[in-house]
Amino acid sequence: MQSPAPPVLLRFARWSYLVTTVVSGAALAGWALQSRHLASFLPSSIPMAPSTAVSFMLLVGALHPDLLSRPS
Repeated sequence: MQSPAPPVLLRFARWSYLVTTVVSGAALAGWALQSRHLASFLPSSIPMAPSTAVSFMLLVGALHPDLLSRPS
């Protein structure tokens, strides 16, 4: 069974999920290593909370397009 979304949209979704996972993982690493640079990325921004990073990673796992297109 194929997903009804166009292939270009699925490719964009996969890249956005990858970027979200990398940014959230870096924020978690920043909190674990007590590095403000990893947790916030920009000097003028506040660090991402660890609970927010974990929530983003769980959301990516739940909404990943490959999971939606697999037969149940």
